[in-house]
Amino acid sequence: MAHAVNLTNADAIAACVQDVMDKMRGRGGLKEVYAVACGGSLSGCYPLYYLLRSEAKQLRSDCISANEFVWSTPKAVGANSLVVCMSRSGTTPETVAAAHKARALGALVVTLSINEADPLQEQGDYNFVWAASNEKDSYEYSNSALVLRLGFELLKAVEGYAKFDAAAGAFEKIDRIIRSAIAQAQEKADRFAQEHQDDFAIYTLGSGPVYNIAYSTCICHLMEMEWINSSSFHTGEFFHGPFEITDKKVPFLLFMSSGRTRALDERAKDFLARYTECLEVLDAEDYGALELDEGVREFFDNLILAAVGRVYTETLAVYKQHPFAYRKYMFKVEY
Repeated sequence: MAHAVNLTNADAIAACVQDVMDKMRGRGGLKEVYAVACGGSLSGCYPLYYLLRSEAKQLRSDCISANEFVWSTPKAVGANSLVVCMSRSGTTPETVAAAHKARALGALVVTLSINEADPLQEQGDYNFVWAASNEKDSYEYSNSALVLRLGFELLKAVEGYAKFDAAAGAFEKIDRIIRSAIAQAQEKADRFAQEHQDDFAIYTLGSGPVYNIAYSTCICHLMEMEWINSSSFHTGEFFHGPFEITDKKVPFLLFMSSGRTRALDERAKDFLARYTECLEVLDAEDYGALELDEGVREFFDNLILAAVGRVYTETLAVYKQHPFAYRKYMFKVEY
């Protein structure tokens, strides 16, 4: 069932940014934006960070694991900072502590969870709610889509971003594109799962706007949920050590962007195609990215390939008869 709460929409995000700008005006302006979370939520924050890192001329940005933010807080965090904290349940202790610390240092805090009231939101100046299920809700309401829209609104407000209208147009298309991509991926995912259900290890690669998908597929879906050994590699770093593990029967999932770092992904693809029989390529260009305006396309690759990658790992879970929700340690022991 769709999540029965009031989901944050585009108007609410625009209003949030306007209020942030009004409050920052008396503080000397907004200078930096930090994305702070843990695990899959840290990956979910990444589109905001990548967009600002790529496009902002004035705003500084960073993406930091929540407990590191608590213990090694950047000195710049303060009255000119916006800190975006994400936790699916809104109860992740490290993220709640990070939001509390950000507020104590004078930053404005945006929280994101699937609930309208939780411990994380108690620390937020602005609280966004994302869709727990996309069976009925548009993928515009996913966590990554909300922070991506926040990023575009910030660029517009701070720097008069020239590509804002193109981004708005892409959001209008993204739900249809993602649903089509999910349907398109299923046959390949079935084949992949059948062939690799008993594998000891599966490695993931990506770069640029989709590096985080390689990361989250590795740490969340393969390792946490399916207990498959894995490591994620940046395709630009693959040839500086990790490629030595390549062999005919070593499986790789390669996430390919449609954007500026595509050349890095193509280099990895060409090498792996020569030296392994177990390369699976998930290319944003094959799953609808080319329908979007070239000026903003790559920033939406993330949303598309997150959905496609999940088709693969959920299908793998079915073939392995290992439900995604099954754990040995998480939520069961002290850690």
